Amino acid sequence: VYNDEKDIKFVIDKTGTWTLRVNTLNRTVSYSFDAATQEPYTALWMIGDATPGGWSVDSDKATLMTRQADNVFSWSGSLKAGEMKFPVVTGHFKWCFGAQADGSNDLVYNPDTGTDYKIKVSTAGHYTVTVNLNTKKCTLTAN
Repeated sequence: VYNDEKDIKFVIDKTGTWTLRVNTLNRTVSYSFDAATQEPYTALWMIGDATPGGWSVDSDKATLMTRQADNVFSWSGSLKAGEMKFPVVTGHFKWCFGAQADGSNDLVYNPDTGTDYKIKVSTAGHYTVTVNLNTKKCTLTAN
């Protein structure tokens, strides 16, 4: 769609081989991703009312985690009682890892499934948060 009032962009949320087809006559775009070519994520953030940056997905406010290994990230600090999830890009709420089910610390990549479960922090305190995207697990360790 052409719209001179909005700056509409495609979001590339993972590195690998994409196929993009643009039909200018019909004004359609289609795309696909070859999952076998996916490279490890290079960054991961935390957002939510439990985190220092709150629900902001702005790159200067979302809490950046430290990359430990391919697809493994950690962060240590104070969390509030509340909820959180893990965006793979800043600027968008849609491209996040969240909880597989309510109350679970098993992760699911959840851009369009209609569910929005989050990791729950039941008690405020100092924690180490570890996210392993290889095993799809999140662990919260009280310090």
